[in-house]
Amino acid sequence: MVYLEVTFPTAEKGLYVPAKLINLGHFFSRGAEERQQKEERRLADTIEDLVKEYIKKHAKVNKRSWKNDERLLNKEVVTICRSRHMP
Repeated sequence: MVYLEVTFPTAEKGLYVPAKLINLGHFFSRGAEERQQKEERRLADTIEDLVKEYIKKHAKVNKRSWKNDERLLNKEVVTICRSRHMP
């Protein structure tokens, strides 16, 4: 099927084009981009995820006091901003 592009100046001049021939993809593409950005923000790492990753990859490997780090981070940081996403 062939789609005809209708611009706003064409529409202002009163030219008639059947609705089924108008390509509306560019009107809906912005909404799709916004939905994709929203989904990416939803799936982004939270503070809690980053604390767990730090404990697992750095503290347990490099520090003898990793249990103290884990306790402090969970008590002071995670309880305040558990589900906040990193910018």
